[in-house]
Amino acid sequence: MVTTDAFKRVLTNVAGGVVLVTTLDDHEEASGMTATAVCSISVDPPLVIVCMNRAIATHRAVHASGVFAINFLTAGAERLARRFASNRPDKFQGLETTVARTGHPLSVWR
Repeated sequence: MVTTDAFKRVLTNVAGGVVLVTTLDDHEEASGMTATAVCSISVDPPLVIVCMNRAIATHRAVHASGVFAINFLTAGAERLARRFASNRPDKFQGLETTVARTGHPLSVWR
């Protein structure tokens, strides 16, 4: 669980940045996308909203699982952002990830 202070500290540093949204689909395969429409809607409980196209696989996976992670990207992560913005099926191949208690991919990096 994220503390209120940690939640505020992280989201006050996001100025319309680029993020990766990651989750598992109903076959327990990792799914992810690049997003720029992310906004904090509540501190207690800590809630965010991410806008995504209903037609994409990641939306279907998030809808099915009810869980997703947001990976905040640094300025030097353009290649990673473009990779997850594509339709390629192997977005996670060759990348290291950490996993949340739910089993969903949490952090993505090279």
